Amino acid sequence: MKMKKSVLGILFLALILAGVLSLGRVKAEDQATLSEPVGEGWIDWTKGMIYARGEAALNAKEPNRALARVQAERAATVIAQRNLLEIIKGVRVESETTVETFVLKSDRIKATVTGVVRGSRPVKVEEDPSGSVRVTITAPLWGDLSKSLLEEILPAPSGGLLNSLTRRARLGLAKAIRTMASWVGGSRAQAALPRNTGLVIDVTDTDIKPGLFPKIYDQEGHLIVGPSPDNQRIAASIGLVGYAPSVAMANKDDLKRVGVLPLVTRGAVPVGQHTGIDITVKDLTLNKIKSALQDPNILKECKITVAYKVTF
Repeated sequence: MKMKKSVLGILFLALILAGVLSLGRVKAEDQATLSEPVGEGWIDWTKGMIYARGEAALNAKEPNRALARVQAERAATVIAQRNLLEIIKGVRVESETTVETFVLKSDRIKATVTGVVRGSRPVKVEEDPSGSVRVTITAPLWGDLSKSLLEEILPAPSGGLLNSLTRRARLGLAKAIRTMASWVGGSRAQAALPRNTGLVIDVTDTDIKPGLFPKIYDQEGHLIVGPSPDNQRIAASIGLVGYAPSVAMANKDDLKRVGVLPLVTRGAVPVGQHTGIDITVKDLTLNKIKSALQDPNILKECKITVAYKVTF
């Protein structure tokens, strides 16, 4: 009898321990991405996805419950798409501007946003015991939306395809020359120095909010990175910068964006701004950053992650 009680006691303690560990895992997962609640949904800045919910009641007068559920799901999807549109329109693009600013002045952007909403896909369908259906849908931040916004922000390239190919050829040649120079003329001391593989900026102690295309300045006011023709393709596909809820999580992004040895620095609100998405690096000049990174393509290839506050 005593043995049975002791076994039961051990099992009980094991269940408690498993529950604690499970709660720990959930908490860690919750903090793994930078999620911003917005209206009837949220923006996952780390994954580059927008989520919206919609809910509709089942028709109590419909005798066929399966049909009533289908009708409610369709209605909930329409409501979720409406909510998704409102969330997208509120996405911060540059400094104080939002997607809605561009929708109002550009029919092309309006058409793109409409296409993104129509192309959204359901990720969860729930039926509430009270007699309603809740649908959660999602759409990407990157891709068509970011591409169209960048085309609106940046000046059209002059010279067409030939000029674009020539510019790419110049960049490729310059990179090849730098690589050969490091092989042939680089000193052993320089070769022995570890190279930073990306840049992490900590703004967790500020009120800076995430946005699509932030401008990042050094402490002297020189632009470190911002939307430009050089990074347009990459910024449209994966974002101008990465987003993390902490410096620790930014460093975990090693193989995806900032590499295994990123340079970590702190950021602040630029002088003259009180809110917005732009950042000033507090403790480094542009030359010091370039010297620490060594490879200028790190900035051009958007290998930058910003750590923001977890809560909004």
